[in-house]
Amino acid sequence: MVVGVGAGVSLGPVGASAVASAAKKAPPMKPPVITESFTLLPCNKGSTIGTEGCEEHQLVTADKRIDREVSVLFALLHDDAARSRLVRAETAWFAYRQAESASQADIYEGGSESAVVAVLCATNDDKARSTDLYGFFQGLELGRSHVRAFP
Repeated sequence: MVVGVGAGVSLGPVGASAVASAAKKAPPMKPPVITESFTLLPCNKGSTIGTEGCEEHQLVTADKRIDREVSVLFALLHDDAARSRLVRAETAWFAYRQAESASQADIYEGGSESAVVAVLCATNDDKARSTDLYGFFQGLELGRSHVRAFP
């Protein structure tokens, strides 16, 4: 914890060097990875639970695609400040996706379709996010002679 930044308390030369030393030893920043909280169900279109499983498999596939896309973007960003903003954006987007999916599922609250709708909504949000990430990628690659492949 850094005390004093913006609070009118000075760290002094010893405190400042300790903070600088700790910053140098910080582990390298990594791109965020989507982790679902559910246990993946088997896919079987013959039942509601099985349908939920099918949709979960599609969601996990879409999540992995976003993870690959974010990893490419993360590598293209020029510094840790930009990478940190991407991490915060992805974290906020994921929180939005979770809330949006739960809200859409409220249409069927108490029914067996609720979970299916939540997963369908999350998958649709993943697809939309993937489109947004591709636009970001195009902006980052604009004017570069060697353009990377986007996942």
